Amino acid sequence: MIKIFPQSNSLKFTEQLVNSNSVLETGRANYYSLGKIHKTKFANGEITVVFEESVRNESIVIVSQPKTYEDIFELLETIDAARRSSAKEIIGVIPSLPHSRQERRENGVRTTISARLIADILQVAGLDRLITMDVHTTAIEGFYKIPFDNIDPFDSILKKIKTLNLQNPTIVSPDFGGMKRAKKYANKLGYNIAFISKERLKANEVESMTLIGSVKDSDVIIVDDMIDTGATILKGLDLLKENGAKNFYVFATHGVFSNDAINKFATNHNFPHVYITNTIPVDNHSNFVNIKEINVISEFDKALRKIFI
Repeated sequence: MIKIFPQSNSLKFTEQLVNSNSVLETGRANYYSLGKIHKTKFANGEITVVFEESVRNESIVIVSQPKTYEDIFELLETIDAARRSSAKEIIGVIPSLPHSRQERRENGVRTTISARLIADILQVAGLDRLITMDVHTTAIEGFYKIPFDNIDPFDSILKKIKTLNLQNPTIVSPDFGGMKRAKKYANKLGYNIAFISKERLKANEVESMTLIGSVKDSDVIIVDDMIDTGATILKGLDLLKENGAKNFYVFATHGVFSNDAINKFATNHNFPHVYITNTIPVDNHSNFVNIKEINVISEFDKALRKIFI
């Protein structure tokens, strides 16, 4: 039996993974067990984690969905505690990998490559394998000397798109970098394709946009790896509307929703239908009728079963 230990902010995701349908279909409903662990926070703000059961000589899984630096440090402490408790193998399920957009230095700027820093500290802490989803830049895998499994959410998102009643659908890439992703969906579905060329001033701020292709009288599907502040996508919707698009469907693997972005999407005048996966816990998303969640638990279950079964 494989013990899966949740971090303090990932209990729901972990419970769903432990009880996932695909495990039940194997006839071994108890193949996973929910590990017992707790975090303590001291008066000075420091934290510590304690395993409440033995992990000696066992392969264990730690599930973490970090949104804050305290969450990241909790993960590091958990890995370290497992290693010091003689765990045989430590597998980290981190559905949305922190700092994935900071994998290089732009134009020699005197700054950090924090994606490499995250890779280093996870491995120094004692992580033996990493399972994540739709990492922003696949080159990040080169920062790791341990097995690195990057799950593609393509099948889960494709399944949802197929349920939509679309008229004259067009897949739109929000930027040139997303063209490969957009082409993959368009080719599989037989939809038209277009993309937005943009000139960026700085992170989360775009100066100008140009549409390449036609969206006239189309239901538009935008597929991206994440929604952060959402400013770029929302500005892109205005451009698409000006060019004759009818309805908007925005799909993103990771719903970061910084700076109250979730409310901006919920109240946007273009009335976009937004679909995100559950890689990141999003507070109160169910309060907004146009923001829906795609459950990708089965994808992580498949990845784990390939390792253990």
